[in-house]
This record gives sequence, C-alpha cells and structure tokens, in this order.
Amino acid sequence: TYDVMEAFWGKRYLVRTAPDIQGIAARDVGLKAMGPLPFADGLSYRIMHGFKETWEADKNPFNKTMGAVAWRGPTGFLIDAYMDYESRPGPYDRSTWQFLVGKKTAQYTLGFEYTNQDRGEDPDLELATVMGVMKLGGPWSVMGQLHRLFKPSVKGNDIAYIPFDPTAKATNLVAGLEYRFNNHFTLSPNIVWTHYSVNESGVRPDDDVHVRLTFYVNFE
Repeated sequence: TYDVMEAFWGKRYLVRTAPDIQGIAARDVGLKAMGPLPFADGLSYRIMHGFKETWEADKNPFNKTMGAVAWRGPTGFLIDAYMDYESRPGPYDRSTWQFLVGKKTAQYTLGFEYTNQDRGEDPDLELATVMGVMKLGGPWSVMGQLHRLFKPSVKGNDIAYIPFDPTAKATNLVAGLEYRFNNHFTLSPNIVWTHYSVNESGVRPDDDVHVRLTFYVNFE
C-alpha cells in the first residue's frame, strides 16, 4: 500500500522515501484488495495484510494490516490517507498514520507528506517531507527531497544508506540534477546534507555532507 507514495516520488534510485529511510518498510508480502469507491469520482481504497511468514522482506518479519483511501483529481492532484497496525512481541506494537498531498504532471511533481508512527515503548517516529521533480527541457531534470525529523532517529547509526546521529532531531536534504541519455541509462550528480538540532546534552552534532554521482540503469 506504500506503492502510491513510491510511484508519486518516482526517484527511488536517487533516494528512498523518508519513511523508508527511517525504517518503515516500503514492501511486504501478503494479500491485497483494491478498487474504486462509489462516493466520488477518483476515490479509491487499498487494503492489505502482510504476513510474517516471509523471507523478512525489507526487514519486516511481523504481521501488519494496512489500509488507505486515495483521491486523484483530473489534473494530477493526489490526496492519500494511509494507516497500518503491526503486531510485535511485548509492548512494542506499531501503528502508523501517513498523509500525502501533491500534484504530478508531465512537467513536474510536487508533494508534501507527513508520517507519525507510535512504536509502543520504543521511541516514536514523526517526520514531514517535501519532494519535487521538475523537467528543465531536453534530457535534464532537477529533483529533491527534504525531510524533517521531529524526534531523533534513535537507530540512525544503523542506517547504512544515509546514517543519522541518534541523539538529535535532524533535517535531511537530497537534491540533484538528472541527465537521461535514453530510457535505460541516467546520470545524476547529487548532494546529501543532514543538519542537526541541539540535542538534550546541549550539543549540536556536526552536519553530514555527501557529494555523490549516481548511475541508474533500467533493463526494462
């Protein structure tokens, strides 16, 4: 059911969506039902139950029930409301609320996303994201994702993809240019910048900056 936000962003090769970076699995294995709702044009639903009896896809070896309602307007507008409940051993069950509002056209994508996950006795996750893509003409595009962690990423040191200091709130920006040679090969110079707030010890961790050159090959 996260496929709506994944498809809306559409640049996973550059950076995962912010909830995915922070440990909310973007994929699962289970049973899914989806379809239109009769109440309004463009309104649809998605329901899925993910089973723990998998190969721990995306490190999510727990039962999870997911549901969402989306509205798609005729000019590319999208409103998506998502929630899930994940049963875990002990007092660590997780429940998630996520909202996505945006517009996607042939020329640009612009969206805002908010996620709040209650993790029982584990520290909660709360973040907001602004994401955008714009075609500049010819093979060039510019793209970026900015997300704000309203609470520290307590397991941020374990994120090999983009590590975070686990003691402080953070703002992360991934931005870059994209040059498409053809439908199969893309080159993207980009930067990853993470800025931290002052933590509870009165210390502001140093910013993290990564300069990258990303090659993307699509075999489809």
